[in-house]
This record gives sequence, C-alpha cells and structure tokens, in this order.
Amino acid sequence: MQQARAAFGQYIDTSPDGVHWARRPRRVLGAVGDYMMVTRDHRQRRWWLNERAKGQGGRNAALRTSTDLVHWSKPEIVFDNGPDSENGRLWEWHGGITPFNYGNLNLGFLEKWPNLGFGANCELVSQRDGKEWRRVSPGTTFLDVGPEGAFDRVLAYPTHNGPIRIGDTLYLFYTGGGTRTDPQQGIPMSIGLATLRLDRFCALASWRTRTAGRIVTRPFEVTRPRLEVNVESFELTPLRVAVSSPDGEFLPGYGFDDSRVESDARQVYTRVTWKDRPDLRELRGQQVKLHFEIKGSAFYSYRFRDATM
Repeated sequence: MQQARAAFGQYIDTSPDGVHWARRPRRVLGAVGDYMMVTRDHRQRRWWLNERAKGQGGRNAALRTSTDLVHWSKPEIVFDNGPDSENGRLWEWHGGITPFNYGNLNLGFLEKWPNLGFGANCELVSQRDGKEWRRVSPGTTFLDVGPEGAFDRVLAYPTHNGPIRIGDTLYLFYTGGGTRTDPQQGIPMSIGLATLRLDRFCALASWRTRTAGRIVTRPFEVTRPRLEVNVESFELTPLRVAVSSPDGEFLPGYGFDDSRVESDARQVYTRVTWKDRPDLRELRGQQVKLHFEIKGSAFYSYRFRDATM
C-alpha cells in the first residue's frame, strides 16, 4: 500500500505522432484524489487540469493551469461543498469540471455526485476571463440521467471534451452509467451522444403568462447593422424588439410595434427588422440599448452581422 501511494500522481508521456508513444511516463504532480483530466484553453494558450484538492471535505472541483504540460499552477478550488449542499451531506462536486472556450466566454460541465436522492449529473457553469467560475442556474440540471432501463440511468458525465460543432448543431459526447446486473462488477459504462442547436445552452423563457417578459441590455455601440435572434417559439407568438437610447427613451421607428422578426423553425438565427427600417445601419457608431419582449417562447441569444451576410 505504501509503495502504491508513493507512485500515486499525475504523469506525462510523449509521442511524435499521437500513435506511437515513448512509454517513459514522467511524474509531474502528486494527486489528492483519483480524478484528473486535461483540456485546452485556446484563448489563453494554456492548458486546464481539473482534479480534486484538499477542501472542506469530500469531493470538490479544482483547476490548475500550465503552458507546457509540465509546470503547473497550484490547484484552485472553483467549486467546493458549501451551505447549499450542507457541506457535502446532500451532494458533492464529483471533481469533474470540463472547461472549454465558447465565443468570448468559458463554459464548463460540472459533475454532481448525489449523497441523498438519485442521479449523478451535470450543471452548466461559466466564466469570463479573469473572473470567478459560477453556476449558470444553480440546481438546474444540464445533462441528466436517462429513463428507467436506459444505459445512462445512473449517471451522465461528459467525456471531458467540449462540444463539437457541425453546421448549426453541437455534438456532446458523454459517459452513461446504467444499472448494475452483476454484483461482482462495477456500473456498466457506455458512450452516449447528446445534441443541441447552436448557442442554445440556456435560455430565458416565458410560457402561459398573461404578460410578456422583458429583457434590457446594457448600453453598447452599434458596429454591425444586422440584428439576428436565436428564439424557440412555443405558441407562435413573435418576439418583439425595440431600440432605445442609453437613458431608456425609445428611438423613433424602432419601437416594439415597429419590429418584425422572421419566423422559420429550420433556422437557428432569424433576422430582426422594423417597419420602415431593414436594420440598424443608421445607428452605427451610436450607444443604444436593446429591449426584448418575450411571450410564449424561449430566448437564447442574439448577434450582429454585416448587412451582406
């Protein structure tokens, strides 16, 4: 046992082509737990290593960073067991957080291990560079276990890769754990595939409400004229979009009643126009706010493009 503990740690091996390996592993780190995976932070030209670290007790999710895969920073616990889990009595963070770059954000899948209840699943987390990681919607499951009899009935964890984009679809490969059928063996594991449409990780939605929900952006400068929205409609109630000055005064011709949003369920993003204005070209260089009115739909995101695209 002492000999095994002395060898316990993180090792690195090398290969000239990714197929033939030197088979001379070099130990670069010790380890607190039995969990570790490395992903690439392309934006910062470095690597993330997720692991467990010494925290408040039980499992937690910690990250190290490195630019060369050999020299690593000290582990930073980004999600530990706190009051919301009764310090790990209700559930613990399994140790797994799969971070990846997405646009100008970092997103991640944070693995949740139940000590009470059922189902080992994942939550969505996010980070802006230099800021803290945060749970996007605490308590809301992003990747859940399957129905009775499914191969992923017991647990559903990502295979430690970010989603792969093909067209307007994101492909997320994950490990599914099913029901144990042999007491002498562990949980049967399989690789599963989940898909979602582009930029639809989370949404603000309104359904069966008498009044519409409103979203107002912070002031920003218009640099591209064409506005497009990523919306899923439940009741064919169109999204409405208005434009105001930074102080909230609506601009003539850009009110809610003037807006027109194309409806095409085959498209992820649809174009926004106004009654007498095809886009925002006359507002280029100005500071404005966008106001979105949502009723009977889920609003995922918006973007700006050049008029010719």
